[in-house]
Amino acid sequence: MSKLTLGYWSIRGLGQPIRLVLEYGGLEYTEDLYTLQKKEDGSWDRGMWMDVKYSKGLDFPNLPYLYDGEMKISQTNAIILHLAEKIGIAGKDPSERALAHMLLCQSQDVRSKYVQMSYCRPANFESLKTEVVSQFLPAKLKELAAFFDKYEGPYFLGKALTYPDLVFYDLFDQFVNLSPGCLDEVPSLKAFVHHMESLPAIAAYKKSEKFIDHPYNNLSANFL
Repeated sequence: MSKLTLGYWSIRGLGQPIRLVLEYGGLEYTEDLYTLQKKEDGSWDRGMWMDVKYSKGLDFPNLPYLYDGEMKISQTNAIILHLAEKIGIAGKDPSERALAHMLLCQSQDVRSKYVQMSYCRPANFESLKTEVVSQFLPAKLKELAAFFDKYEGPYFLGKALTYPDLVFYDLFDQFVNLSPGCLDEVPSLKAFVHHMESLPAIAAYKKSEKFIDHPYNNLSANFL
């Protein structure tokens, strides 16, 4: 099997769902981890990445990136979809693949508001956090639970795990850290998180030295 290398910041962020796919699939990989450095004036130096960004052989240089043998790809969703196909969790037929892709796109919509809050101006953080915790999350989690319940679990599309399960598992973990009781009103999603954590590959990964518990976001964020 070709050698796999994942490049990303030394945080969870957009890299974590990719790591979960790699771990669930039992794929061996190494990581190129990049770290922000705080400067004396309080700003952040991205030099560890910027100094090598255009020397990595990527058509569209960005983080995250994946080397799979001779193939080099960037863009989070492209990497997730490639790995999902590789390990057989992209969906069993065109209809299921379309639903899985829809869920991936929905996860982006949900994540974008969370990211906006995390990286907003410090003066706006508390008001945005209140909006996310009291309005945005309850509404989005209710929608997701309604979809999940149609398929009767234990996964979003029924009996077989697909890659959106790993994406949403990571998101829900972050949301619980932000608002500990946020899943209490959506018991099926709370049970889903517990089920995902019980999967041998995920449980082993969380106990390993490779697992990044924190930070969720980069060091320049308001919510780490």
